Amino acid sequence: MEAPNPEKFYIYLTDPMLATGNTLIEAIKLYADKGIPVDNIKIICIIAAPEGIENIQKHYPDIEIITAAVDDHLNEKKATSFPEWAMLGTEFLIHKIICKNM
Repeated sequence: MEAPNPEKFYIYLTDPMLATGNTLIEAIKLYADKGIPVDNIKIICIIAAPEGIENIQKHYPDIEIITAAVDDHLNEKKATSFPEWAMLGTEFLIHKIICKNM
């Protein structure tokens, strides 16, 4: 679907736990390919791993990343040190979607 006047769109991508950043890079690409300026795309997280921030900034240096906390590093499973945060964020999102659709 093409976006009319894509320069007027503002996109806020949310991710409770930014780990590697690969999923967000693909999401940014989808919007950028529709002509939405990268300056109009923002990322909002609860916690972010520095590796994920660096990965996104390497591909899209002008993307603004808003996060409540930055973790020390990714663990051996390529997750932040607090995977419970991601589960909590996911459960909250699912709850909001279910309640909205009732």
